[in-house]
Amino acid sequence: MRGALHRVQFSSPVADAVGEAINHLWSDDELRSKLHTTLTSWFRSDQETLRRAAASAFLNLTLHLDDSGRPSLLGDDSAPVPNWVIDGWRTVLEANDPSPLARRSCIAWLDSAAIHQLAAERILTTLVLAVHDTPTGDLRGQRFLNLVRLAERWMLQGRALDEDGRNTLRADLLRRTQLADPHRPRPRPQGSTADVWTPFPTHTLGLHRPCIHRRKR
Repeated sequence: MRGALHRVQFSSPVADAVGEAINHLWSDDELRSKLHTTLTSWFRSDQETLRRAAASAFLNLTLHLDDSGRPSLLGDDSAPVPNWVIDGWRTVLEANDPSPLARRSCIAWLDSAAIHQLAAERILTTLVLAVHDTPTGDLRGQRFLNLVRLAERWMLQGRALDEDGRNTLRADLLRRTQLADPHRPRPRPQGSTADVWTPFPTHTLGLHRPCIHRRKR
């Protein structure tokens, strides 16, 4: 199954339909492990249409909620969020623009984060890791841009909290994401030396020339 599907080239509408089909078959216990293997391999595929199909299937799965209204893909609170869920969000965020399904899914997850305190940390951490937890910086900017777009849409269209409350959570998500950026400039530690420009008088022309001295902060 996996080999045959991996060789198929999908048009965009077909990719979305394949994603929906995987979602419908997910409840079959016998098929789920095979579908999971196929899905995770498509996340890493060089073929855009396979990644699109994987993103479509994943986003449909993200809309599954447990009895408390939390996303089912978060799993048990006693264990970390599965890596493939982070990979799924990463694939979603690497699209040129967020799809309507991506906007719907992010609204559902951030609504849940706003309502369920325990789920909030897992949801925000998952989205931050989806942006940054990669061996290279490829598409990091694209992922962050799309996360900003999705968070802004949730602030306007989310159902949980009022707009001020959603704006506070949105700002926290984006702050966490910026702070987690491994390429973010780090502040100098206290007591470090810095280059300070000070005038140093010359004794030849009666002029001042700039000279660098080390000064403790």
